[in-house]
Amino acid sequence: ISHISIMADKSFGEVPVALNEIKPDTTDPLNLDINTLPYTKFYCEENIWKLAEHISGNCSDFSKCYVIICSNEKKRVPFFHHKTGKVENMYMQVWDYHLFVIWKESKEQIVVYDLDSCLLIPMLFNQYKQLSLQLGIIERMSAEFKRSYRILKAQDYLNYFASDRSHMIESNGSYYAAPPPYDPIKTEHSTHTLDELVAMKKNAAPGHVCDEESFIKIFSP
Repeated sequence: ISHISIMADKSFGEVPVALNEIKPDTTDPLNLDINTLPYTKFYCEENIWKLAEHISGNCSDFSKCYVIICSNEKKRVPFFHHKTGKVENMYMQVWDYHLFVIWKESKEQIVVYDLDSCLLIPMLFNQYKQLSLQLGIIERMSAEFKRSYRILKAQDYLNYFASDRSHMIESNGSYYAAPPPYDPIKTEHSTHTLDELVAMKKNAAPGHVCDEESFIKIFSP
């Protein structure tokens, strides 16, 4: 992920969904060892590219794999139970954008791989929706926090994504956060397509852009 937006502390009072209300399903249709995959804090766009690349070489039907990009016009999208969030806010983190992978094994088995989550990885989509998206809380927040989504086939993301990491460099030339140890990801035609991908509007980037209600309908069993 790029640089983050930190939200001031606030109390949510009684929250609609808590960890102890969910019985997590630990079934992983891909049998991934998440701890062995490349991960660099605050670079979720690259972490997800690496995850998709790994899945593509270790599955029988890569068409079941989707990359999800979440953002909005204000670049303020909340996610809950994230590693960088604060405990008093249900580990909520407000990102400028966020990415995760969805694997649609069947209509009944749809799982989410969110490498920034402090919950189980993967998690059934309905459980992720309840715990990480917390739709009831979002409804009570101001419009600037309403989330939009770009839904891509994972292969399209692998083919199109490029980042020169310039968005992570301060005016003095230093990085906001240490970059991944490998060279920046680029395509044959570009060194930076990240801005097009995170823009929540129809443009040259692949994928379908939609609001949260439509996103939930697409992936709900």
